[in-house]
Amino acid sequence: MASKPLTKLVLMNRVWGKYYAGARRCASRGRGTDDTDGTEEPELELPEEPTNCCMSGCTNCVWIAYAERLGQVFRDGGRRARETVLSRVSDPSMRAFLLTELRALGGEKKQP
Repeated sequence: MASKPLTKLVLMNRVWGKYYAGARRCASRGRGTDDTDGTEEPELELPEEPTNCCMSGCTNCVWIAYAERLGQVFRDGGRRARETVLSRVSDPSMRAFLLTELRALGGEKKQP
């Protein structure tokens, strides 16, 4: 039986350790630790992207609801969800609106 080819992530784990691949950092040694065997990280199942945005900045914006669902998937305080949503919206006014709303929802203050 032929073995599966190693993915880039697995190779990076073997060379650089799991910290390089995004695992939790161990405070005592500065190395990555997690409960997996180092083969592959589980793939996150993202919710379906909204297709019915009116681009007017309404109070119940579908992008904000999408960001909230992404926040539940990523579990990182909303940072990756915010980046994902903003990367999908091309209109500058709508991006500014979403950035403001998502910061307000996350309790984040604007950087000087």
